[in-house]
Amino acid sequence: TTMTAGKMVNPFYAVEKSYLIYDGDYRPEGVAVGWTDQSKMFFALANYTWIESDSNTAGADGDHSYGIPGVQLGVNLLPFEGTTLTAALGYIDVPTEGRPSLYDNKFFGNSTVKVGAGDEALPFYEHNYEVANASLAFGFSAFDMPFSIYGDYIENQDADDLNTGYMAGVRLGLAKKKGSWQVAYQYQELEADATLGEMTDSD
Repeated sequence: TTMTAGKMVNPFYAVEKSYLIYDGDYRPEGVAVGWTDQSKMFFALANYTWIESDSNTAGADGDHSYGIPGVQLGVNLLPFEGTTLTAALGYIDVPTEGRPSLYDNKFFGNSTVKVGAGDEALPFYEHNYEVANASLAFGFSAFDMPFSIYGDYIENQDADDLNTGYMAGVRLGLAKKKGSWQVAYQYQELEADATLGEMTDSD
């Protein structure tokens, strides 16, 4: 069991560094508690992080900060000799409905509604981002090199439309040491309200 507090590297397992939910340089701030059994077969995570908005306009509750609870459960299996299978289920809740943008009055593709009258109307997030996530990676050896087939899927439970995203890909080799190499292909489709745009594409 581990506990981390403060500014941290994103603690969630992301299959092949998937950024359907989190950009690779996302660094949350808060508290995370992780657990792995002695065999390293099962793992679990619970965290509570927050984002402090730079907006001068507070949400309906007068708050400029966004608390984000999240959980994840996963398993590492060895279905056959020389193979690996990792599966994970996760959930985060970003309470943005009725709140202003987090940064620089930008919503990064997420749906908004105008609140107020005439020229005084201001844009606010239309939805919360109650994001369920399922990840799967199957690995084996091909041509004496590691080969991985993987996928990632998300769905925002608060939106009725444009609320899903997925990524699927393959990778041969593993470029970690000098002289090593890899080649990979992946395809991603991310709808406008599947997740909080500020986190998935922070650039």
